Amino acid sequence: MKFDGYFNDEIRNALHSRRTELGLGCSQMAQRFGVSWSTYRKWECGPIVRCNTKHLSRIEAFLNGRIDCGPSESYIYSDIIDGEDKEVNRTLTSLGLTSNLVSERPELSRQFCHKLECAFERAIAAVLSLD
Repeated sequence: MKFDGYFNDEIRNALHSRRTELGLGCSQMAQRFGVSWSTYRKWECGPIVRCNTKHLSRIEAFLNGRIDCGPSESYIYSDIIDGEDKEVNRTLTSLGLTSNLVSERPELSRQFCHKLECAFERAIAAVLSLD
């Protein structure tokens, strides 16, 4: 299913079907997409007509079964990532979701970015010392 960012009846029904198929509530889905409960509910029921572009590819992947927002893990990737490290992609997804959560709070955003930069520096130094 192609998703161009606009929520029509077909997309709304597909979101609802996938969510219920996985046995998840709207609040669980909202957490996994990094949006509020009311935003996710509006994706399924209206009145939101178009999503933010940062959610477009993730929604399309979810609708097409390439990621499942399961109850035990935010994103469980299937074999859509040819030749790439799935662990890296899960980590990047977590970083993206956290970034979305702190984006509304500049003080948290600055702290998050600073701590992330420090963690990256330590990780790179550790990896380079293995050579």
